[in-house]
Amino acid sequence: MPSSLRLARYALTAALAGTASIFALSAMAQDEGADPFGVEEPEQILFEADTVFRESTDSPIIAEGDVRAFFGERYLRADKLVYDPATDVVTAEGNVSITDENLETMFAGRVVISGDLRDGIAENFSALLEENARLAADSAIQEQGARTKLNRAVYTACNVCDKNGDARIPTWRIKSLRVIRDTERKVVRFHHAFFELKGVPILYTPFLQGPDPSVERQSGFLTPRVGLSGRLGFNFELPYYFALSNSEDATFYPKYTAEDGVLWQGEYRRHFKNGYHVFQGGIINGPNQPEPEPPEPGQLPVESTPGVRWHLFGRGYQDFGDHWRASYDLERISDREYLRQYDVLRRGDLRQQINRGATNQLRSNFRLARRGESSQLFIDTFLFQGLREQVFIDHALCPASDRLRASLRQGCRRQHRRQRQHRLHLPHGGNGLTALHRCGELGPRRDYHGWAPLAFLRRSTR
Repeated sequence: MPSSLRLARYALTAALAGTASIFALSAMAQDEGADPFGVEEPEQILFEADTVFRESTDSPIIAEGDVRAFFGERYLRADKLVYDPATDVVTAEGNVSITDENLETMFAGRVVISGDLRDGIAENFSALLEENARLAADSAIQEQGARTKLNRAVYTACNVCDKNGDARIPTWRIKSLRVIRDTERKVVRFHHAFFELKGVPILYTPFLQGPDPSVERQSGFLTPRVGLSGRLGFNFELPYYFALSNSEDATFYPKYTAEDGVLWQGEYRRHFKNGYHVFQGGIINGPNQPEPEPPEPGQLPVESTPGVRWHLFGRGYQDFGDHWRASYDLERISDREYLRQYDVLRRGDLRQQINRGATNQLRSNFRLARRGESSQLFIDTFLFQGLREQVFIDHALCPASDRLRASLRQGCRRQHRRQRQHRLHLPHGGNGLTALHRCGELGPRRDYHGWAPLAFLRRSTR
């Protein structure tokens, strides 16, 4: 190999600090796996560079040109590296990068670190963390490989370069005078922080703490929601997440409204081997509503709004043995105006598109299913809750109402006969009525409330 491109490798034992003679030039020529002193090597530091030299047996080792250093699962690259075995200190300069066992990479212009790459000081520091998060600072101090203190730092999870590789202002970022990243507790703490959108500061806080990018989930506050509406006025929601165990969690997200007070909301999730369950609910003690006036002749009674209003959504299943499964989907509210007034939606695992202009009812369902080798049995029970307002037909304003009502009855009979050809309807009960038309300036329809159990038996032969 040409002398200008000499490659030197060194195997340094864990007893570096007390045995400087190991680095004698005679030992450098040995194979990296050899141990001329017969001493067990629990851990090694390996250097690789274009040129490596040492002025004397007691002087530091200097490596230059595409320097690479390995210590266990940690990996360092730099233009120049100076290692002093007497103090077990490594000084790296020029395009320094350190990759740890989690494949997180830290960059710096100059680094002074311990021999195991765990403690040190870095200048012009930056780091590429998990989930594409980035952290940069004027200087950084790392302690025991578990805590990093940064001065004048910037944090973001957005791209800082465009598709051409040019620098760009991230969508959001947090600038802080001091940042502490604690990898043992899995948190990042910001002191005197400014939150920026497209480079414009919009919020200041003396202290802010968030989860470390390496953590999958952790108890703490989530992103708040702020709103303003004619029905509720100013409203503010601050969620808090509870990581209860590896198989269950909960989220508490009360919603403050200027008009009606606090809507207490929450979610609970549990996922285990034989089942999965998720529930979302809320309750509010709203202002007392006046009692509705008695209905006039020919008019349906107006539903009163309760003082205590609530909602409950749920979904899940439970397996019983190899063949039986019970599942459910739950949607219930205290009154039909509740969802519209408080902007309540299914969230997360219960998320679904609800078009309030077209949806006229909520449906709860319980299903019991058995799957055998040659047959399948399904037993379904449905519970409906209408969301539309009441309607009445004034015969004086709508003379054609009698003919329309007769036509509706005839159409319902035809629809019922078609349904009977496809499924077996067990007896069902309910209350209310269904009006499928409007006349003049009549109000929207009132929907059917009730329950309807269904049973299906399917057999297959092999």
